[in-house]
Amino acid sequence: MEPNVNALDRIVRVVIGAGLVAIPFLVPTNGDWVRQLMEVVAGLLGLSLVASGVLAFCWVYNMLGINTCKTTA
Repeated sequence: MEPNVNALDRIVRVVIGAGLVAIPFLVPTNGDWVRQLMEVVAGLLGLSLVASGVLAFCWVYNMLGINTCKTTA
């Protein structure tokens, strides 16, 4: 996998992703299944953002042919 995400984009992805991952742990869950589903979706989206930030690779950028990384490995 060739890096296609620049440093600023990586930082933003990790910060927003960490916030989304924290939502299910910080928000009290009640019996409403819709709210529980939204928390799971937020957690999974957050994990995806953190992973793309850490790996410096975004599969969506790859599919669209976007490369914000100035140097390639």
